[in-house]
Amino acid sequence: MENSNDIRNPLPFDRDFTRHFNASQGYLKLDMISESCEEISEIKPEYGLYPEVMQLKTWILMKRGEWDRALTLSQCLLNSNPDLLLPYLDGSYCLHELGKTVDARETLLNGPGELQDYPVYHYNLACYEACLGNITSAHNYLEEAISLNSVYLKEAKKDPDLKVLFI
Repeated sequence: MENSNDIRNPLPFDRDFTRHFNASQGYLKLDMISESCEEISEIKPEYGLYPEVMQLKTWILMKRGEWDRALTLSQCLLNSNPDLLLPYLDGSYCLHELGKTVDARETLLNGPGELQDYPVYHYNLACYEACLGNITSAHNYLEEAISLNSVYLKEAKKDPDLKVLFI
């Protein structure tokens, strides 16, 4: 799962929200999932449908391996906020983890063109194509991801989905 972007919140929330939200996000980055859950549960219900909160909840579910629930939440987030890009990435990753790799690929390919600016878009497509046996396409997507961010070469060498590219 690649979610290197913090959620930046331009909206004026109260101090309690900010404290709990930032703590939850920080704990999640440290893989302290139960602490992240505790903090996000302290956020007032009226903030629950804000995109920032829904995105963070999606990531918590993904870290917990609750792919169905994370997919549902990312789809809700996308339906209510079609301009957001992260739900495409998260939703496709959930689909892949659920064994629906063709759907994962289609989710990304049918997403907004701006997704192509992100190396994780190309990296995830490389993984999906490799799993589907489309080795040439997988290699091309991986090359593009690496050209956008060289850290993906190191990641690719460890990724079981891309093992076939390094034989």
